[in-house]
Amino acid sequence: MGLSFIHDAGLIHRDIKPENLLVDHRGDIRISDFGCAYLHTSYPLKYDETYSSEVNGTWHYMAPELLANDKLPRQARKEYGLGVDYWSLGCVFFELVAEETGVRLGVCMMCYEN
Repeated sequence: MGLSFIHDAGLIHRDIKPENLLVDHRGDIRISDFGCAYLHTSYPLKYDETYSSEVNGTWHYMAPELLANDKLPRQARKEYGLGVDYWSLGCVFFELVAEETGVRLGVCMMCYEN
């Protein structure tokens, strides 16, 4: 629900990682650190649209489209949408289930490539 809320407000977080997911006294998760966020002028954002081509976030949790853009000149970069936040959240969930953080990127990338 948290990601849906910020997407409905016109934001793509771009840096979802364990350090930015806080748990309050009731056990509710709060999303923090919007320093890398993309703010769109109109909202809500739509899942099937693209909004930005900038590369921001923490490398281990970046979606493949962000990693690919990092190697391209600015004018050749492809735009991405809300999926980058869900990819990062998937990497966080993987870490929770696997109880290991050292293999996170390699396994996430293998899942993407297959």
